[in-house]
Amino acid sequence: MDAIKRAIHDTITRYGVKRLALLLNMSATNIYRWGESEQVSIPLVHFVRVNEITGDYASAMALCEVLGGTFLPVPRRDKGDKLDIKLLKEFAEFLHVRATALADGKVTTAELVRIKKEGSETITVIAQAMADAERIHNEGK
Repeated sequence: MDAIKRAIHDTITRYGVKRLALLLNMSATNIYRWGESEQVSIPLVHFVRVNEITGDYASAMALCEVLGGTFLPVPRRDKGDKLDIKLLKEFAEFLHVRATALADGKVTTAELVRIKKEGSETITVIAQAMADAERIHNEGK
C-alpha cells in the first residue's frame, strides 16, 4: 500500500493540487488529503480520473503490483500508424534482448529488467493491435 500512496502523492505533486481540484471539480483540501493521509483513501472514481487526466499511471501500476498483476496501458492508435511494423519491431527487440541475456546461461538483474521492459512494450502493442481490430470490426456492424 505504501507504493500506491507514494505514487498518488508524487502524481498529485507533479500535476498540481489546484489544477487537479479544478479539473475534478473538488476542493484542493480533499486532494491534499489523498496525498498526505496515512492510508490510501482516494475514492475509486477519482483514482481513475486522476490517472486519465494526468496520463501518469504510476499509481495504477502500483495498485496492480500490490494485487500481483501488471498494468499495461493500451495507447490510442493514430491514423497512419504503422501498427504491424511497430508490432514486428517490438517483438524483434524483445527477442534480441532475451537472446542476448540468455547467451551465457545467466540472467542478471539489469538483463531481467530490460527483458521485462521489452516484453511489456511488446504486450502493449499486441493489446493495441487487438483493440484496433475490435474497433474496425465494430465499425463494420
